[in-house]
Amino acid sequence: MDKLARLHPFICGLDTTDLGAVDLAIKRIREYPGVWEGLGELMSRHDDLTNLTTGERPRANHPSFIRLFKFAGRVSLPVSIHHNVAPISRNESEVKQPLYLGEFLALLKSTISDEANAANRPKVIWCHAGISRRIVVENYRQTLERILDEYHENLYLDLSWVVLGSYVYKDLDGWVVLIQKYPDNFLIGSDSVGKYSGIPMELKKYQALLNALPTKTRSKVAYKNLASILRKAEAERNQKGFGKGAITLPHDFSLPENFGLEALNKK
Repeated sequence: MDKLARLHPFICGLDTTDLGAVDLAIKRIREYPGVWEGLGELMSRHDDLTNLTTGERPRANHPSFIRLFKFAGRVSLPVSIHHNVAPISRNESEVKQPLYLGEFLALLKSTISDEANAANRPKVIWCHAGISRRIVVENYRQTLERILDEYHENLYLDLSWVVLGSYVYKDLDGWVVLIQKYPDNFLIGSDSVGKYSGIPMELKKYQALLNALPTKTRSKVAYKNLASILRKAEAERNQKGFGKGAITLPHDFSLPENFGLEALNKK
């Protein structure tokens, strides 16, 4: 049971271009009550991966994403999203503009800034801080700082995968300053897929970053920040009547048919 307490399942595999994705999430919660603690990793602008999918390409400002994020906020489920800020470059000298950043900011605005009830604003984990393979953007740390200046109460940056080597370690001192400014908003993770055996090797890559941080901040980035997100979400769900641990929906819970579609209805 002690090992199970270290697992925090998130619902993934949702089609983020399908307006019915939120209904599937609700179905999964009803099928497995008391199991789920979040949504994600939800896919948007994931270079080769989303480019190869049939149909509409996922984008963060899609109405389906807005519905999912609004639902996550209403029931206090943290939500993680993979959303690249720019198209891929052919090489490291080909700098790209953050063409997709506006889509992500539009999602945050519609689900956080425009949400009058602070208790219904989602807690968002931005996977890999918006970076993927072959993404070259200038002054990106400064861009992230400006975003955190506005959304630090609800947005958390995950430093897993290639952002660590491609950005953080190329400007470690600058990133340490940013993390110190927002010590509660950074997370690390292995991003390992399929098996657990690769996790220790992946986590060792963070040693230089963690060693560069003061002791209090180091422990926050290493594990306390994620634990705090999950603990606070659990307390909020309990207060809202969605279970005392992982989420359980009341039998009479339902969403209006037009839930999260206000922007579409105005057009």
